[in-house]
Amino acid sequence: MKQVTLLGALLALFLVVFPSTSARATQCDPIDIYYDYGGPTGIYVDMDTTTLDAIIFYRTDGQTPTHSGATPGSGTLIFYTDVPVPYGQWRYFRAICYKDGYDDSDVASLDISNPPQ
Repeated sequence: MKQVTLLGALLALFLVVFPSTSARATQCDPIDIYYDYGGPTGIYVDMDTTTLDAIIFYRTDGQTPTHSGATPGSGTLIFYTDVPVPYGQWRYFRAICYKDGYDDSDVASLDISNPPQ
């Protein structure tokens, strides 16, 4: 019985020291969504993440972005640069970070209105 317990303890230690290589690397870092004043519409929205070489997928209708690998799903856009919010409009930003080999980030959100001029 003592040998079985010792063998089990050694196996548990081995799994901690040498985890499965099939496990996902990590989760993408959170998306930071924020707005600035300026530009022709008065407000624009910017997004970033600290996950290097990641893709930020987003939507402006309040729905969660979808994707298949690096390809955006229907209604989902890839963030490249500031997104203007026209005067008198509401936007319901939802964004996720994607990187191959990583789990998607949690959904980030920002609801913003730009009053009429």
